[in-house]
Amino acid sequence: KVVLYFQQVRSLGLVRWLEVGVNLFRVPLYRVAELDASGPALSATTLNANVTLDGLTFKSDGAVTFGNAGTDQVTLSGGAVTIETTGAGDTLTVNSLVDGAQNLTLDTADAAVFKAAVGSVTAIGTGLGAALTIDSPGTTTFESTLQTASGITQADTAGLVKFQDNVTIAAGNTATTLNANVTLD
Repeated sequence: KVVLYFQQVRSLGLVRWLEVGVNLFRVPLYRVAELDASGPALSATTLNANVTLDGLTFKSDGAVTFGNAGTDQVTLSGGAVTIETTGAGDTLTVNSLVDGAQNLTLDTADAAVFKAAVGSVTAIGTGLGAALTIDSPGTTTFESTLQTASGITQADTAGLVKFQDNVTIAAGNTATTLNANVTLD
């Protein structure tokens, strides 16, 4: 199965389609609502299989789904990673395992849900600064275990954060600060 992805080169305003099986992204990625007047309207981005996010900002104005099974893998590498959705009702669904010793920032317009373990092989975060920053106004849910190399920071404007399984926070240089509603379930 070939899935189409795109990369927008901001300085040139170009959109290039990438056809890849295992995806290694090294530059900021953006998704547009429509390719052009004659192109297909896109309402969501689905990245099935293994994906490496290599020190970048992944930004979409539509819903985003990583993986179609808990055996798929999202790897954070090469630097801090930000995942952002910008449109009303745009969700983030991560069915994949998430691992990698890089800090992760979530800024989704609506709900974000992590269905598989986060940090089960390699805790997320570098141990310097917050390993996980949650700025999303929607609910962020971790249905499985979460392991970080440093603290978690939740903005006071962020929505509810739900932890539904064990959370392990290592003794990095940043304490956990949860500034809004949290549910330990």
